[in-house]
Amino acid sequence: YKLTGKVLTVAGATPFRIAIHPSGDRVAVGYSRGSVVDVFDARTLARVTSAQAGSRDAGDLSTVGWSIDGRRLYGAGTY
Repeated sequence: YKLTGKVLTVAGATPFRIAIHPSGDRVAVGYSRGSVVDVFDARTLARVTSAQAGSRDAGDLSTVGWSIDGRRLYGAGTY
Protein backbone atom coordinates (compact mmCIF):
# COMPACT_ATOMS: atom_id res chain seq x y z
CA TYR A 1 0.00 0.00 0.00
CA LYS A 2 1.08 3.54 -0.69
CA LEU A 3 0.49 6.37 1.82
CA THR A 4 -1.60 8.99 0.06
CA GLY A 5 -2.47 11.33 2.91
CA LYS A 6 -2.79 11.91 6.63
CA VAL A 7 -5.75 12.93 8.77
CA LEU A 8 -5.89 14.56 12.19
CA THR A 9 -8.11 12.52 14.47
CA VAL A 10 -10.18 13.50 17.48
CA ALA A 11 -7.87 15.05 20.08
CA GLY A 12 -6.27 12.35 22.19
CA ALA A 13 -7.93 9.48 20.33
CA THR A 14 -5.95 6.62 18.84
CA PRO A 15 -7.51 4.96 15.78
CA PHE A 16 -8.20 1.31 16.53
CA ARG A 17 -10.26 -0.11 13.68
CA ILE A 18 -11.58 1.05 10.31
CA ALA A 19 -14.47 -0.13 8.16
CA ILE A 20 -14.77 0.66 4.47
CA HIS A 21 -18.27 1.38 3.19
CA PRO A 22 -19.53 -1.28 0.71
CA SER A 23 -19.42 1.32 -2.09
CA GLY A 24 -15.79 2.14 -1.24
CA ASP A 25 -16.42 5.88 -0.95
CA ARG A 26 -16.34 6.26 2.86
CA VAL A 27 -14.20 5.01 5.72
CA ALA A 28 -15.42 4.78 9.32
CA VAL A 29 -12.86 5.01 12.13
CA GLY A 30 -13.33 3.70 15.67
CA TYR A 31 -10.97 4.84 18.42
CA SER A 32 -9.44 2.95 21.34
CA ARG A 33 -10.14 5.87 23.68
CA GLY A 34 -13.33 7.80 23.16
CA SER A 35 -16.95 7.26 22.30
CA VAL A 36 -16.71 8.94 18.88
CA VAL A 37 -16.81 7.36 15.42
CA ASP A 38 -15.64 9.46 12.47
CA VAL A 39 -16.56 8.92 8.85
CA PHE A 40 -14.13 10.17 6.20
CA ASP A 41 -14.39 10.51 2.45
CA ALA A 42 -12.19 7.69 1.15
CA ARG A 43 -10.78 9.75 -1.69
CA THR A 44 -10.04 13.11 -0.04
CA LEU A 45 -9.86 11.98 3.63
CA ALA A 46 -12.12 14.91 4.56
CA ARG A 47 -14.30 14.26 7.60
CA VAL A 48 -17.89 13.70 6.44
CA THR A 49 -19.55 13.26 9.82
CA SER A 50 -18.97 12.16 13.40
CA ALA A 51 -21.18 10.32 15.85
CA GLN A 52 -20.83 10.18 19.62
CA ALA A 53 -22.49 7.71 21.95
CA GLY A 54 -23.25 8.97 25.44
CA SER A 55 -20.64 10.88 27.39
CA ARG A 56 -16.96 10.91 26.52
CA ASP A 57 -16.26 9.00 29.76
CA ALA A 58 -18.66 6.15 28.94
CA GLY A 59 -16.03 3.91 27.35
CA ASP A 60 -15.07 3.58 23.72
CA LEU A 61 -16.43 2.71 20.28
CA SER A 62 -13.28 1.01 19.07
CA THR A 63 -14.92 -1.46 16.69
CA VAL A 64 -16.93 -0.25 13.69
CA GLY A 65 -18.69 -1.93 10.80
CA TRP A 66 -21.14 -1.13 8.00
CA SER A 67 -24.28 -3.12 7.27
CA ILE A 68 -24.12 -5.13 4.05
CA ASP A 69 -26.30 -2.59 2.22
CA GLY A 70 -24.29 0.34 3.66
CA ARG A 71 -27.33 2.04 5.15
CA ARG A 72 -26.19 1.64 8.77
CA LEU A 73 -22.93 2.09 10.62
CA TYR A 74 -22.43 0.06 13.79
CA GLY A 75 -20.05 0.78 16.66
CA ALA A 76 -19.14 -1.35 19.66
CA GLY A 77 -16.58 -1.30 22.40
CA THR A 78 -16.40 -1.05 26.16
CA TYR A 79 -18.44 0.72 28.79
